[in-house]
Amino acid sequence: MPGPLGFLLYDGHLVIYFDYDLARVVGWLTFTPAFHSAFLATPIALIVAVAGGDRQSSKMSLAAAAAAAAADVQARPARMPNSAPRMQQAPPRPPLVDREKTCPLLLRVFTKNGGHHTVEDFAVRGKEPKEEVQIYTWRDATLRELTELVKEVSPAARRREARLSFAFVYPDRRGRNVIRNVGMTHSNGHTRRGGDDGRTLAELSFQTGDFLDVAIYC
Repeated sequence: MPGPLGFLLYDGHLVIYFDYDLARVVGWLTFTPAFHSAFLATPIALIVAVAGGDRQSSKMSLAAAAAAAAADVQARPARMPNSAPRMQQAPPRPPLVDREKTCPLLLRVFTKNGGHHTVEDFAVRGKEPKEEVQIYTWRDATLRELTELVKEVSPAARRREARLSFAFVYPDRRGRNVIRNVGMTHSNGHTRRGGDDGRTLAELSFQTGDFLDVAIYC
């Protein structure tokens, strides 16, 4: 009756299987990444298993195989364990615009106290709401910058307790206008600065020609 076999795994690339009494190496084989993920917890691991069947002799000694494995592992760069969680990187921010060399774009801003305009208010081109402010700015302009500009022309927006809700107005693929909320700021940005203050038009997927609708809540 054949005796049990031992398995020496190293560096996720080779399996050397030998007599359980470590007397001789009887063969080796490479294995797949799936096998590695399931069984290999450290760069070098010894797993003992019971197996039957005929075995073939090999000229390679166990000591030589282990030495080669250790040398190969030491020569390779260190790796994180498979079980280590991967850190998720935040998406890169769009590059800042060189405002001295880049021509600003025209941003049509429509303000309303107490809520946003409706889609119907923008249904007819040329008959948009009268509460309009035209601002020349850049795609890296933040909602905080736009808040300060709106405060210059809207007395309601200058109140300390005022909140400003921003939304883009643009046509969808069928040519119908839609309103998409993109952020909220407070008038008093020194003491009540929120997470949307630093978001830029580019980060919010603004496209030239979109309208900006600003609802002012007091």
